[in-house]
Amino acid sequence: MVLWSAIGGAVSAVGVTPAQGPTTGGTRVEVNAPGSGFTQIVTHRSGSVGLLSNGQLYAWGRTNYGLGDTAGTRQSSVPIPVDMSGVLSGKKITRIASSGNHTLVLADDGTVYSWGYNGYGQLGSGSVDTFSAQPVAVDMGGAFAGKMVVAIHASAFHSLAVTSDGGIYSWGGNDFGQLGNPFLSSSRVPVPVGGNELLDKTVVAVSGGDYHSMALTSDGRVYTWGTNTAGQLGVTGVYTAGLPIAVDTSGVLSGKTVVQISGSMLNSSALTEDGKVYTWGLNVSGQLGNGTVDDSSVPVAVSPTGSFGDAPISKISMGEETVLALAEDGTLHAWGSNAQHQLGNGGSTSSTIPVAVDMGSTLGRQVVQTISVTYIHAVVVTDTGEAYAWGNNDFGGLGSPSVPVAATPILLTMPDAAVLFGGVPGSSVTRITPELLSVLSPAHSPEIVNVNVTLGGNAGYPTHVLTHTDGYTFGAAPTITTQPSGRSTGEGRPVSFTATATGDTTPDMQWQESRDAGESWSDLAGETSETLTFTAERAASGNRYRAVFENPLGSVTSNQAALTVAPEPIADDIDVTIPDATTEIPVFEEPSDTGLSLVSVSNQSGEADITLANDRILVTPTHEWEANEITLTVVADYTLQDTYGTRATGHLSATVQRPPVARAPSDLGRVTVDESLSFDPRILNNAALSETDSTVISVPTSLGIAEVGVDNLISYRAGTTVGSDAFTVTYTDNLQQTSTVTYTAEVIRYGDNGKSLPRTGDSQSQLYAAGLFLGAVGAILLLWGWRLRRRGGLRTQ
Repeated sequence: MVLWSAIGGAVSAVGVTPAQGPTTGGTRVEVNAPGSGFTQIVTHRSGSVGLLSNGQLYAWGRTNYGLGDTAGTRQSSVPIPVDMSGVLSGKKITRIASSGNHTLVLADDGTVYSWGYNGYGQLGSGSVDTFSAQPVAVDMGGAFAGKMVVAIHASAFHSLAVTSDGGIYSWGGNDFGQLGNPFLSSSRVPVPVGGNELLDKTVVAVSGGDYHSMALTSDGRVYTWGTNTAGQLGVTGVYTAGLPIAVDTSGVLSGKTVVQISGSMLNSSALTEDGKVYTWGLNVSGQLGNGTVDDSSVPVAVSPTGSFGDAPISKISMGEETVLALAEDGTLHAWGSNAQHQLGNGGSTSSTIPVAVDMGSTLGRQVVQTISVTYIHAVVVTDTGEAYAWGNNDFGGLGSPSVPVAATPILLTMPDAAVLFGGVPGSSVTRITPELLSVLSPAHSPEIVNVNVTLGGNAGYPTHVLTHTDGYTFGAAPTITTQPSGRSTGEGRPVSFTATATGDTTPDMQWQESRDAGESWSDLAGETSETLTFTAERAASGNRYRAVFENPLGSVTSNQAALTVAPEPIADDIDVTIPDATTEIPVFEEPSDTGLSLVSVSNQSGEADITLANDRILVTPTHEWEANEITLTVVADYTLQDTYGTRATGHLSATVQRPPVARAPSDLGRVTVDESLSFDPRILNNAALSETDSTVISVPTSLGIAEVGVDNLISYRAGTTVGSDAFTVTYTDNLQQTSTVTYTAEVIRYGDNGKSLPRTGDSQSQLYAAGLFLGAVGAILLLWGWRLRRRGGLRTQ
């Protein structure tokens, strides 16, 4: 809520930007403060009237008919408020015009009000009273019925107005035809300006002097009427014009479009759209600016040899004997009389050409918005709402009582401005615009406070207090600086979440837990520090955690952080059969996927070296095999660990299988040519032989043929050539262990024992053959019996 509390105050919106800052203060804050600066000031012969940004009117200087305040004050060296409790109550004033004798003001609803001298009816109220010290309403009936006024001008004894439809009206004295209505001696209410010149024209602005009037039409033409004693009508051969006539455009105004007009006592001026200034009328002090003091009844150009040269001008104001101009580059220039220092250049010598106003370092940094000059002083208003004045201050027209005269611009007495934050004053208060202040915030404890703007209380300004409820916050709600992040850990291990926040006041914090994926939350009792630590349980996997920070200025909640709890690792017992060679035994399939790793192994057997390599158990048997040994068992305990450091121990039992070994003699002895024989190599661990590739025969000579037969029996057939023969047999078991044996044989012929072999068909030969046959049969039977005994012996082993 925003409230004005003051005499003549009004409710107004306000903003505070930024609306928050640190408790240490020092923040540059902009506060909307209507009434802190002026939007317009106009001068008259001995004073000024100004409009503050909140719509309050002020007047200062001297007038014989009252400054418009409730007391009827006639002179004040400081601004005092115009009475706005009567007809001006609730009105928003947008424009001011003043001649010193009387003042006109225009409201945004198109109505007009006046106060001061009314001897000729120039107040327009219809009253016959000689004057009114307080504002009265101009008669909006009659000629103004249904009209909305958009522009006003006050001359010494008459008034002018323009309506929104481009019509022009006047009231007051008409001694010299200044009303533009020759059938009236005067009028106490508005009447239309007559004549044919303006019948089809749209008037956009009015001005004039004591006894003449000026009108500017939308096509950039200027019209005048009234007295022409000094050529102020801008035409030759005319002494008085009771109806509007066109200003001479045959000379310097030929082809020009006028955009602004300004008149004074016996002078007139015009500004064209190209930024050039033209003047006509009285020139006793050089106010025409053309380098002479000769009057002119037709427009003349202001000399380009002056201070602004050919630089374009954006605004002009004509006083009784002085002209003030604002250039587009923001500089000020003046010419004419300087008897009262109204040129503002630091001297008192008049000038027939423009001279630069000394704007100094303060005014020079600001942007001038409005200008006004009169008989003895000048006033300008800047974009900050500050006003600067110079010239004679005998009647208080400068608004600064301590200065009798100012040869260069000085700051007019402005309403004091103070900004309090929760009762603590800010510092370095400056104006940014007519209704915006800049202030440095003070140091303050963390709190949301009212911002109070106190305006006035000095000079003639009454005190206004503007309150912006809860307008500024010292400090800030907590700001999270560290967000908690999700955690994964093993069951039974400690886990921590961390969250931090800052604030002008150290925030309180509370950890919360959700067991339903963030749908609902509950406080964790006693968990109010930045780090939350607890032992992870498998049941807590999937829970979420967050931190809530709070201080007197607000609260903030951190992100949610999820917890994942992995089960304890399991180390399985491993039972494997391995060859009699260094063997890697995997404990788990893919270590990178499981997150497990082997950390140690404990050898429980002395028959092998057992170590770790690449997350596998490395077993190197060292046993010396005995004759009848086939297998050997070695044992070890191993320890694995998950990514969270949780360990588990398993048992390894590895059966070492002896490589295959042939028991049969490797020397087959003598073998007769073309003789065949088969034999069982008697592999020690025959049961472990592979069914498919248990033997591989290598025959390095051509004396015979050796091959593997059924049931791994070896068949050898000698060739026809006698001599030593050899072949190798490689035995491979199911673990791909191999044993290679070289078998040799001596291939002989019959009778190679030194006897002649009998011939075929001889009786002796037949007997010999029969003997050999019987001997062979006996040998076979003997061998068969021996094998039976052997087999029986093997079974009993």
